[in-house]
Amino acid sequence: LAQIILSLSLLSYGHYALAHHPHDVIDALAASPAYSEDKTVFIASSEHLFKSGNGGHSWKELTNGLDHSHPISSIAIKPSKNDSSTLFISTLGNGIYRSSNAGKSWKSVNVGLKNLEIVKVSTRSSGAVMAIDTTGRPYISNNDGESWQQATFPQGIVITSLSAETLSTATRILAGDSSGRILLSIDNGNNWETIGRLPVNTKITALAFDTSDPSGSSYFIGTRKKGLYKTADNGKSFQPIDNGLPASHIVSLALSPNFIKDRTVYATTWYDAIFKSSDGGDSWIKYDAGLSTDEQADTAKYRSPHFRQVKIVTNGNQTMFLAGFDGLFKSTDNGQSWREMETLPVSQIKG
Repeated sequence: LAQIILSLSLLSYGHYALAHHPHDVIDALAASPAYSEDKTVFIASSEHLFKSGNGGHSWKELTNGLDHSHPISSIAIKPSKNDSSTLFISTLGNGIYRSSNAGKSWKSVNVGLKNLEIVKVSTRSSGAVMAIDTTGRPYISNNDGESWQQATFPQGIVITSLSAETLSTATRILAGDSSGRILLSIDNGNNWETIGRLPVNTKITALAFDTSDPSGSSYFIGTRKKGLYKTADNGKSFQPIDNGLPASHIVSLALSPNFIKDRTVYATTWYDAIFKSSDGGDSWIKYDAGLSTDEQADTAKYRSPHFRQVKIVTNGNQTMFLAGFDGLFKSTDNGQSWREMETLPVSQIKG
């Protein structure tokens, strides 16, 4: 079995990668907010979208209404368990699609988008939906994507990352740009202001609120070349937190759902995954048992990160999923060990 897979490096990378291999390069990943009950996971590989209803053990390709011809760059599910049947995908040339029935059918929702090359779509419990195009321009929709308008943004900003929503900071969103500036919106993404800048000029690749601070003034900042930082005063000062985290290129961040108690945060990097901190980022330990890489990702022709997005599922044993160049990985012991999930079953063979 061989196929050519076109792989997007997502929001932080802005280029493509191809792979000739009997595995899926996982470009995007999302899990249902009701995963504990429905075990639902979505993944994207190039222009293909798949759904699993049993925790990743089997997959079904979703096609009804998806007439796109460009790679899928991100997947976003409404964060409320009561509305988890609404989800969006973004594509690198066909804009955004929405499903209101958990992926059974899809509708193109592009009214107001000036650029159909969308690298990120993000949903909020307030009902707002945000999108970022390949030029770093942000859009906002307050009607489930039926129409879009450009967010009010400072000139000269090229957005490269967005923070995920937390319960204590529901209306607050952080954005990072290509030169180390951090912006904040307190109205679900409609209006933005610059609140700080890293002491180094580098692309911001990941942002995560410290959920133990209900004021929203503390957060983690991952960068492309300068490692990981944290601020506790809303961007007035920054401290590097890289003890045991040797890699400088941070790809994604994820905080434990019980971060207030266990102080656990995870980081993935371009070459290595996964790093875990149990003291709020002060020190890190690498866990890679069961994870694999593909040397093809390192070649000049492909130049793709080995590990992309990490997703913690909110359930008793903290099941985690990790999207990588070499496939999809799953952990059921808080990231200490991993196993690769089969995403190219025989049933997917078309010819």
